[in-house]
Order: sequence, then structure tokens, then C-alpha cells
Amino acid sequence: MPISRTCKTALGAALAALLAMPASAQDDEIVTDGPNMRDVARTPLDILNIDPQDIPPVLLEAVANPYASDTLTGCAAINVEITRLTRVLGPDFDTLAKQEGLTPEKVAQGAIGSLIPFRGIIREVTGAAERQRSLETAILAGSTRRGYLKGLGLSQGCMVPARPISTAPVPQEVITAAIEEGDED
Repeated sequence: MPISRTCKTALGAALAALLAMPASAQDDEIVTDGPNMRDVARTPLDILNIDPQDIPPVLLEAVANPYASDTLTGCAAINVEITRLTRVLGPDFDTLAKQEGLTPEKVAQGAIGSLIPFRGIIREVTGAAERQRSLETAILAGSTRRGYLKGLGLSQGCMVPARPISTAPVPQEVITAAIEEGDED
């Protein structure tokens, strides 16, 4: 099947944009934040499964055993593991509200993707769809592991980020002030 001139132009523009980006932008490890300009530029590459990106090792470890705890010897080890996951997954729900809605990057990514005819079939044939399903499974496993680790940290009395923020211990002076304020009413 010949590739149309429009597809060739879009692919060329995306490759040029990707190559023009600084190395720091190309090395960004976060896989769950919405699309950025790098993702927009990679859209044709992803659809055609050219130069697929590897799933980060920390997510592959989570897929293998999201509830592994034999090497976690205390709060410091839990904190290190949560930090590794957060570097790849982005902020957890208890630390930062996710940005929802339509962004310019999402619009651009959709527009570039729509220039490739039969992209759904092409993604299946080239293996890009299977790669996307594997990545989504790894993200789910990583998120599950981070939640498990925060629960483990909570049970061991660890401080944030090795426990959910919403259950962090309240300082005694805050509790005392609230009780005293309640007594005055």
C-alpha cells in the first residue's frame, strides 16, 4: 500500500520535530502525564511501530510482582521504591490533582494521527496496538504497586511520601488546639 504524500509530510515533520528537541526532553521518563510536544512528534512513529519505546524497568518489575515486599526493610526502602515509581508514573492522586480536558497537545496528536489512513489496522499489523496494551498493563501494575507500598508504609508508621498524605499524622498541638476550640463553643 503506497503511503500518501500527506502521510509522508506528516511523518517527516514529526521526525524533524523529534530530532530538534533537546536531549533532556527526549529522556523524560514520565509515561502517564498527558501528551507533550515530544509525544505529538512521535505520533506517526508510534502508529507505525517505528522506534518503539521500551517500558521502564520499574514498571516491568511491578508487572512481575506488584506486591513484592521481601527487600523492603523499612521506611527508607519504601520511600526509594515509591520515588522510582513516581519518576515514571508522575504524581500520585494524593499529591497533585490531575489535569483533565482538552489540551493543545492532545488536539495536535489527534490531528497528526488522523492523517494516517487505516491507522487502527496499521497499529494492529505493526504491533503498535499490542505494545500500547502492554504499556497500559505496566502502568496499572506500577500504580497498584505504589498504592500497595503507601499502605505498607502507613502500616509501618512511615512519613510521606512512604504513606498517603491524607493519613499523615496530625501534630499533637493541632489536635490540642482543635479540642480547646471545641470546648469554647
